[in-house]
Amino acid sequence: MNPRHRYRVGVALTLAASACTPAPAAEPRPEPDPPDRAPADSVRGPPVSPHISNDIRICVLQNGNMREVSVHYNTRTGDTTVNGRAFSEAFPPEAPGYAAAAPWMVLNEPIRFRGNRYVKYGRARVLGAWEVERAGEYQGTPLFREAGESGDPVVLYIPVSPGCVFQPYQNIANVAAVRG
Repeated sequence: MNPRHRYRVGVALTLAASACTPAPAAEPRPEPDPPDRAPADSVRGPPVSPHISNDIRICVLQNGNMREVSVHYNTRTGDTTVNGRAFSEAFPPEAPGYAAAAPWMVLNEPIRFRGNRYVKYGRARVLGAWEVERAGEYQGTPLFREAGESGDPVVLYIPVSPGCVFQPYQNIANVAAVRG
C-alpha cells in the first residue's frame, strides 16, 4: 500500500471511530430552588358549589304536542325529577304517542299520510320543540313537520322518546332513484 493510500485509510478509520464514540455527557443542571410555601392555614381547596342541582328544561310529548317542561337535575346523584317524581315515571318513553315500540316502526314499514307514502329515513335525531309543528297522526302517534313548511311535508318527524328524539320518515316521491 502506498503512503498516500495508507494516509487516506487512516483518516477514514479515525473519522469512523469518532462517529461511533458517544458525546461526553452534559453536566446536570442545578435544581431550581423550591418556591416558597404558603402557611398551611392559608391553603384552600377548590371552591365547593353550594348548588348541587339545576333546574333545566327537557322537551317531551304532552297532549299530542311537543313542549319543554322544567325538571330538577341533581348534579351529585344524576337524578332528574319533575315535581318530586322521577322523570322516567312522569314521562315514560313507552307513553302513548311515542312510537319507538310501535310495530310499524320496529318493522321499518312505510306509513301513509295524506295519500303519500313515507319511509324511514336515516337515524333518529334530536330537534327542538320550536323546530317542529304538528302535521297529523298515524295510528295514534302524532306526526310532525318542520315549522313553517307548507304543502305536503317532505319529511315527517315521528317522536320516539322524551327529549325531542324523532325518527324522520321521508316522502317516497322525494327519495332519489338508484341509477345503474
